[in-house]
Amino acid sequence: MKAEYLSYNPALEVDMAKQENGRLPTYLSDKELEQFLLSIAPGQYHIRNRCILMLMSLAGLRVVEVYNLNLSDLIRDEDEPGIEVLGKGNKTRYIPLPIPLYQLLLEYEKMYRGVPKPDHANAFFLSKRGTRISRRRIQEITEETFERLTQQPGFHYLKQKKLSSHKLRHSFGTGMVREGIDLVTIQQLMGHTNLNTTQIYTHVNNEQKKRAMKNKDVSRFFH
Repeated sequence: MKAEYLSYNPALEVDMAKQENGRLPTYLSDKELEQFLLSIAPGQYHIRNRCILMLMSLAGLRVVEVYNLNLSDLIRDEDEPGIEVLGKGNKTRYIPLPIPLYQLLLEYEKMYRGVPKPDHANAFFLSKRGTRISRRRIQEITEETFERLTQQPGFHYLKQKKLSSHKLRHSFGTGMVREGIDLVTIQQLMGHTNLNTTQIYTHVNNEQKKRAMKNKDVSRFFH
């Protein structure tokens, strides 16, 4: 436990609005996110790692929230599946899940989870030893997948983004804004205490709007 505590980096989970004093958060575009999720290494833990990365990028979970996830947190409703997430300040929040993600979680649980140690029977994600997966290991899975993606042709530039596990959460928040979801709903989904934290994602959207208008050719209308 001591080694895990020392290797785990909580700074990677600090909300960007606080960490970078208002600078725009780094995130993946839809295409980059697709490529990232397709870069997950095949092998024994492929489904587990895929579930972990998708919970952060498609449901907005923090690393510690993935770590805390229990079997009992899964809302097993085929039509309206979801999870109860234990977030900051021991506050829980409900997150509806996309049905394909819910089905992948069930597949992992039934076929790939393995046998837990007695004290870890309720832990959703297990290590190869049958214990709850560590927070540091969750971060490593993300880092290893990012590294694999940057080795692919056309994606070397992603190294400049200094991508981390928390950038997946930023990608979720940014995607919600682009889809027109209101800020209060995004705040509740992401577990932000302060709406100001959520508003950083609107700044990203504004930057996209500025670029779009800057590149728009309207010269033909002015003679």
